Amino acid sequence: MNTGDLHQAPWSWTLSIVTTLTVLFMLYLAVIGFVGLQDHGWAWFVAMCLLPVTIILAGALFTVSGYRLVDGSLWVRRFGWYTKIALTDLISARVDPDAMGRSWRVFGNGGLFSFSGWYSNAKLGRFRVFATDPSLSVVLRYPDKVIVVTPRDPNRLVSEIMNTAKA
Repeated sequence: MNTGDLHQAPWSWTLSIVTTLTVLFMLYLAVIGFVGLQDHGWAWFVAMCLLPVTIILAGALFTVSGYRLVDGSLWVRRFGWYTKIALTDLISARVDPDAMGRSWRVFGNGGLFSFSGWYSNAKLGRFRVFATDPSLSVVLRYPDKVIVVTPRDPNRLVSEIMNTAKA
């Protein structure tokens, strides 16, 4: 297996704030739930204790921490696992800091440890996102899909992807 360097996925200010506030709020709910547990039943425990902690853990599990080129594919590094994006049939890879502007989330995560899932906007149409800082967006265009990733050095990743695609 030919493994490339890890391209870090830095967090934007927005992602940091949203993640911090959400985690604090979910932990607050869990503490309130635990304190009031004696006066309520199992539904209270699930809603106020288990659900907030599960939301935090699920968000953390899908954290995007970097990208790596491996054997002609781009691998998105998550917490303990990777999502593989094949580069076959890639039409273009380009840096576009405004790619995610005016996007709306179709399905996915809107800022708890990452921006990930399916989004849509007028510029790209419907697209898949594995992002932490939208200002560092790299747009990968395929005949039937668009994918956005956000490495620390977008120009370097595009260059490496284009070199991989030529090989």
